[in-house]
Amino acid sequence: LSGVQLDGAYLVGANLKGAKLVGATLVHADLYRANLIRADLSNANLSGARLTRAVLRDTIMDGTILTGAFMPDGSRGD
Repeated sequence: LSGVQLDGAYLVGANLKGAKLVGATLVHADLYRANLIRADLSNANLSGARLTRAVLRDTIMDGTILTGAFMPDGSRGD
């Protein structure tokens, strides 16, 4: 799924364990409670995405854009 465009996608509770989402665009995507364990989100754009209660253990996020994203701990990305 590298480079895929999923702006505004509804992925609540999605099991994306180990997914390769390198360079993907997930602007304003809803990833509430999504399983992103060992997923590769390198250089992905998650601006404004909802990652509240998402599982990000061992997730690769090198160069990932998180501006305005709602993080698992309830904070917002800068």
